Amino acid sequence: MDAPFSLSLELSDHASYNELYDRIEKPLLFLKDANVASKNFNDWRKAGLWFDDASEKRTWTKLNLEQYIWLKMIQQLRQLGCSTDLIQKVKQQLIVPLGVEELFNTYKEELLKKTRKMPLRPEEKAELLNSFENEEFIQSLKETEEGQRAIKSLTKIRSILLNALVLHQHVAVLIFPDGTVVEWLDEILQIDPNAGQLLKRTHLYLSITEHLMEFLIDPDKESFISPLQLLTEEERQVLSALRDKTLKEVLITYTKDPKTKKETKHLITTKDGEMPADDEQKILDILLNKKYHGFELKRRNGNRFYFERQTHREL
Repeated sequence: MDAPFSLSLELSDHASYNELYDRIEKPLLFLKDANVASKNFNDWRKAGLWFDDASEKRTWTKLNLEQYIWLKMIQQLRQLGCSTDLIQKVKQQLIVPLGVEELFNTYKEELLKKTRKMPLRPEEKAELLNSFENEEFIQSLKETEEGQRAIKSLTKIRSILLNALVLHQHVAVLIFPDGTVVEWLDEILQIDPNAGQLLKRTHLYLSITEHLMEFLIDPDKESFISPLQLLTEEERQVLSALRDKTLKEVLITYTKDPKTKKETKHLITTKDGEMPADDEQKILDILLNKKYHGFELKRRNGNRFYFERQTHREL
């Protein structure tokens, strides 16, 4: 079964592509941030597992987000005992630039189907569908500086990151014994119910989202949250309250049914500021993947803070 390939349709605005590419391409992280020794990195590079950049010879390489994620994947595959040959096959599918026009033509029907299900205003949806039908979308990519940049540097691993950062989905890759790589998203079974058959085959599941979650969980990586724009300022306040043990309770509001706008609420309490690890992990996942309508924090000193995905106010 061919893997459904997902272009981030919300990024039809080229300026959005540009901003996101700046975020993904900015060198921020060192090898130590990935817990990878220089010797291991140099060995993997000599084995042909790293990006094909002959000018990159420094042992103190500073990594952008895309490189960081790939390095963590190499590390995991090595830990799982995967051969150099298998990792090279995975590399060829994940970090080699894609032929966007060929991909678009191959998955055009799937993209149209996905677009029809998107919660857009009728006129926006019609405009987007028309741009796919008459291939204006691809043509506009070719004719603009931002579009050319998107085409030139789009890899499958970058496409996966875009889905994580824009669509806020749990994303991963499935790797099969022959080296075939399949992108996995929260919504993949909605796009193609038959994709569930892939899970019945022997495979490795490597989560991409867990590496993004590390920036929230590990205090030493917290400084990268702002440049990567993983959380808003309001969401950062939740993280800070979890860190300094000042929370008494958290009330999370979800929009349960997008059609009826019916909401449901979930209350999480602490004991002297201490929160069970499972609850803390749940809150961080909700923040990272924007799975909420509103957050109300009650601090131990009695102060309250409420915010929604677009607005916030002090109580």
